[in-house]
Amino acid sequence: MKRAAALAMALVFTAALTGCSEVGYLEHQAYAIIIGIDREAEETVLTVKFPQMTGASGEKSGSDSYVTTESRGINFRQAMETLKLGIPRKLNLSATVLIVVSRKIAESGEIREITQFLISDHRLYSAAYFAVCQGDARSFVEAQEPSTGMRLSEGLKAMVKNGENQGIIPQSRLADVYYLMNSVYSDPLVMLCALKDEEGTVREPGDNLPRDVPVSYTGDNQYTGACALKDGKAAIYLTGLETIYANLLLGNASEFTCAMGERAAYVTLRRKPKIRVRREKDGAKVEIEMRFTGYDVAGELSAYELAEHLRGRMLELIGRCQAAGVEPLGFADQAAKGSATVEDWKKFNWAEQFPRAEIDLQVTVTKTAF
Repeated sequence: MKRAAALAMALVFTAALTGCSEVGYLEHQAYAIIIGIDREAEETVLTVKFPQMTGASGEKSGSDSYVTTESRGINFRQAMETLKLGIPRKLNLSATVLIVVSRKIAESGEIREITQFLISDHRLYSAAYFAVCQGDARSFVEAQEPSTGMRLSEGLKAMVKNGENQGIIPQSRLADVYYLMNSVYSDPLVMLCALKDEEGTVREPGDNLPRDVPVSYTGDNQYTGACALKDGKAAIYLTGLETIYANLLLGNASEFTCAMGERAAYVTLRRKPKIRVRREKDGAKVEIEMRFTGYDVAGELSAYELAEHLRGRMLELIGRCQAAGVEPLGFADQAAKGSATVEDWKKFNWAEQFPRAEIDLQVTVTKTAF
């Protein structure tokens, strides 16, 4: 009994010591919140934003207190090593919320190496978001500031979550992007981000709204659209509206506002799409069945008009993907069901089959009232 009591006391004492040492340990970490990755001339440039930690003496560090650090190297790995050597505390990626690469990086084929390095770091939170920036990543990272009364990390999560809920960006976690990029099935969709009014963007945030609705956005950030990757490189860019249709085909979006000129209707996906891929002698045939519920405020749109509009826009999107030789719509998961083994699936060669596959898309809309 005495030995058990002594052991219990020792464990409590050890736990107390561990707790104190852990607090001290946290103060010696540099927690990267956002990592921006650019390519300039022959160098990879990292721009990283860190929160300023409260010191041991208790000096104040507000929720808006952040520092930005830059490092360079001939490649991503060397730039990361330079960063570790140059910052005054130990680099810690466990709190990283967003990893953003420039379009130049996305189109260079370096994403595969970058994600391989990041995913191998056991401290990196697997749910960190991965994005392609319309302009340079440095400007985007430097512009990120916390909202009033909210930490920067929480503000970023809220903005991305809002975009996901509206369907205007895809679900784009680092772990998922890495998996799809290295799988033999569908290709990954990565969210696009940009600074407000940045030149050269492919965003069309208002395209899913009637033309007579005034839309004004006063923030510095925009999360709208997607980038489809093929073999680690950007293949095509989707607008916010095209991303909504991609999310509908993936079953990741449920409702949105569908505009046809000056007329609009609220549309809800009634259930996940039914997708079947038939293997025929002259190639593959993709059969898709989608059912929606539509509510037309003004009563000006028929169910048939809505169905044909939705069908036409989704066929345009699928056609764009086929022309670019990229398949980010989840069709491969269904096509692979016809293969007994992975080797059989590889022989089927979906990368060659999809661009010339016949698409049979059936859309049904049932009109309803609130």
